[in-house]
Amino acid sequence: MERQPVRITIFHQTFSLLAEGDPADFERAAETVDALMQLLAAQSPTTDTTRIAMLACLHLADRLHSINSIVEDV
Repeated sequence: MERQPVRITIFHQTFSLLAEGDPADFERAAETVDALMQLLAAQSPTTDTTRIAMLACLHLADRLHSINSIVEDV
């Protein structure tokens, strides 16, 4: 599958990526991450960007783990 360029913005930073598959999937994923980071930053305005990113990653990993557990039980 051919890679396509896609530009995404997460937490006020723009990234240029080469995406395999539909670039809209990457854009939706970036919107999810950005919204989560914005929410975390609003709840704790003095927290630095690295910590906000780490908390967002942990939150998303927990959601993925929960979904995988449900799928494995089916």
